[in-house]
Amino acid sequence: MKLRLALVLFVFSLFCPRAESLDQTLPLRIVTEHLAPFHYLNQEQKVVGLLSNRLLPILQNLEPGLKIELLPWSHAYELATRRPNTLLFSVIRTPERESKFVWLSRLLEVNTILIANSDSNVEPTDNLADLMQYNLGVKKNDAITDHLLKVGFEFDNNLMEIVQSESTITMLRRQRFDLIPTNVYILEDYCKKNDCELDEFKVIYTFDEIPQTFFLVINKDSDPVLIKLLRQELASFAPLTLNNRELE
Repeated sequence: MKLRLALVLFVFSLFCPRAESLDQTLPLRIVTEHLAPFHYLNQEQKVVGLLSNRLLPILQNLEPGLKIELLPWSHAYELATRRPNTLLFSVIRTPERESKFVWLSRLLEVNTILIANSDSNVEPTDNLADLMQYNLGVKKNDAITDHLLKVGFEFDNNLMEIVQSESTITMLRRQRFDLIPTNVYILEDYCKKNDCELDEFKVIYTFDEIPQTFFLVINKDSDPVLIKLLRQELASFAPLTLNNRELE
């Protein structure tokens, strides 16, 4: 850790016995997935995006050399659950996840939808049970996937694992899947980069029953002083506000 953070943690350890049980030499890490336009690798191999560009300067106040690491979502999520001093974003907050992390800051409100190709024979519905017969491309350890599993969908039956959202849209267009979860901002960004139009897709289902807020979180066993310092730095962070958009 850089001098400021290491010094504060050392002083804290002299006065707080609880800190002695934590690994204070473990460097701070921040991990996420490729999820354009919010966080992604640009042509210069630098992690940028609507959220990355706002978060990183704040976090670098604690650790000037800190860099965001891009991993497949499932790997990033598992790393953040088992490794102290590991930050993760963007995480949807659900009751099942509540005790797994320390929830540091709200980042963004989104509306997650299931989409199909516009020429698909899948009809829009308000009932997920109507979609059991179709193949869905989903990420493991994703809040939407967890919900689908809870209501009866199954891997190796109607759920097929994918690595990242951008490749999922490509596979939908190639008819590898019948349906995928996404939001209109991801879809817009994809179409700008891949020569497609929004009207090539249609909304089949809207996840109104799932919380729709992205959060920054940290491993629940992280050093308490580090958590306190992060909260102080993030106190001025205002959640990203985007114009409400719907796919028609």
